[in-house]
Amino acid sequence: MKFRLTLFLMVAVSLLAGFIVFVERKTESTRRREEQARQAFRIEPGRVSYLRIEAGIFLLECVLKNDEWQIQQPVQVRADQGEIDRILDQFARLPRGEMITAADIDARGLTPADFGLSAPRVRMVLGDSTRRQTFLVGRSTPLSDSVYLKEESRPEILTVSTNLLAFIPTNLETLRDRTLFRGTMDRIRRVDLRGPAGFIQLARSEQGHWTLQQPLAGRADRHMLRSLLERLLNLRVVGFVSDSVADFAPFGLDGNAMTVVLGGGGRDEEQALQIGNPTEKDPGLVYAKLQSEKSVYTVPAGLIGMLNLKPDDLRDRRLIGLSSGDIGRLRIEEREQFLELEYKQDEGWFVVEPRVWKADDQLVKNLMVQWAGIRIEAFEDPATAETAGSGFDPPARTYQLFCRGNLPADARTNAAATVVTVSSNVLPSGLRSVRVSGEGLLYDVSDKVLTLLPLNPLYYRDRVVLSLDSDDVTGIRSQRQGLEQAIEKDAAGRYQPVLPAAGPVDEEAVKDLLMVFNRLLTVDFVEVDPPDLLRYGLNGQASVITLNLKGKTGLGKSLAIGTSTPTGGRYAMIKGQDVVFTMDPDASARLMRDLYPVPEATRKVSIEVEPQTDDKP
Repeated sequence: MKFRLTLFLMVAVSLLAGFIVFVERKTESTRRREEQARQAFRIEPGRVSYLRIEAGIFLLECVLKNDEWQIQQPVQVRADQGEIDRILDQFARLPRGEMITAADIDARGLTPADFGLSAPRVRMVLGDSTRRQTFLVGRSTPLSDSVYLKEESRPEILTVSTNLLAFIPTNLETLRDRTLFRGTMDRIRRVDLRGPAGFIQLARSEQGHWTLQQPLAGRADRHMLRSLLERLLNLRVVGFVSDSVADFAPFGLDGNAMTVVLGGGGRDEEQALQIGNPTEKDPGLVYAKLQSEKSVYTVPAGLIGMLNLKPDDLRDRRLIGLSSGDIGRLRIEEREQFLELEYKQDEGWFVVEPRVWKADDQLVKNLMVQWAGIRIEAFEDPATAETAGSGFDPPARTYQLFCRGNLPADARTNAAATVVTVSSNVLPSGLRSVRVSGEGLLYDVSDKVLTLLPLNPLYYRDRVVLSLDSDDVTGIRSQRQGLEQAIEKDAAGRYQPVLPAAGPVDEEAVKDLLMVFNRLLTVDFVEVDPPDLLRYGLNGQASVITLNLKGKTGLGKSLAIGTSTPTGGRYAMIKGQDVVFTMDPDASARLMRDLYPVPEATRKVSIEVEPQTDDKP
């Protein structure tokens, strides 16, 4: 029964879906036929590739070449794609009014002249690759709310709204393309600037990096280039001055004119714009022309200031061409000292040399952002860069940087790193000279290049020295000031004193202690492998708190707490680890509380049961 019912429902759903599709298609088809019936003519704007309009003395002829509309008459210039599309779309959507058939015309004894069609006010020709249609626009109807319209090859005459006259152009300028540079930013591979500062050339690599090529080589400021290109691509013609000009010198558009060239992948994609003199009527405008055309335009005079650039204006002032998020490993060498930091996917930053330990992720991230953001304050002369050796033998410091996802097994032996070498000499300006591998130049930067990243590995160590889940703790032992206390979890998960004579457990004190151990933070790291623990009170007289852990019977973690620091905290050390650190006063106080009330008389009695730890004492 269930199978038959399921089969019946599947068949019903299929039939319903088919019915809906059939009705929708029929409805859509009916709607399309009704819309076409209301149109004066059936025209597909997307197929039109030829347009000619004659209106009195006005003549316009346009053709579609390589998906771009070009004006052929009265001059050969680019057409405004959007304006042509608008004309075709509105003509195709033109609603039909009354139809006057050939029989009606004969019955009334009328001729085309009576409708103003023997000498039409507008003649429009539309064509595609196979045929052309000519449309004649006559006089207005007696009520002046419509005009007569006729396809030349057909006998009937239609009346249509006078809106037809509103979108038929009568001025060439409304149809001319005012865009100076065509295309999109991603297709531009080269920029040439020729102006008062001389010749500047920039190129974009396959990876999208912009570099200066002339008059010097170096990284270019990608943000500056992007802003410049956006403004050039958005530049528009203000006015059309003259076409088919033979002598451009009066406009300042000769061989000495300021020129900007945007190049694509080949010479055929090159677009060059020349900027000439200010106009006499409006100094806020200057003459301009595209080298591929003979027309002169006016454009905003601000274009001159936008292009009046020096090479240094376009140079990348970042010390390195990497963002902080790109850096996967950093090695610092300073004479006999060295430090190495490495980013591990899904784990974060680590100190890997001279010791291996987890680094403070947020600290390292912030430092990387600041160091990668060091700005070049001055560029030294290339000739100086070739001959200057002062302060680089030996250098004050050397940095090796590697990108994430491309890390070598050993940073010291990989030549593909970006190497930054810092001079040991301080310049009179207070800056330091640096070299960046592969760039062959000297850059002057602030002293932060040395001071921002300390060589002390403890500076980077993760401030979380211990992190334990309270659910994993099965017992706690506290040894402090001659008092030993121990508690263990019972079967119900509640802590009980080990000694039967002891009082009830102070649950708030235990909760505080476990909360501290859940994320034990250091204020500061003091010393690695200290030869003398006595100076920190971490010898045999130190207070010790040991936590037994679930799944590790009889094993746990022990924290030794020493003497007070100058700021009121305590020196501390996790047994089995190599570093002395400090705790803040609040954490120290919370760890030193009684686990349960103990009579004064027994405060110095030791607990006989002593849990072992997996750490070295």
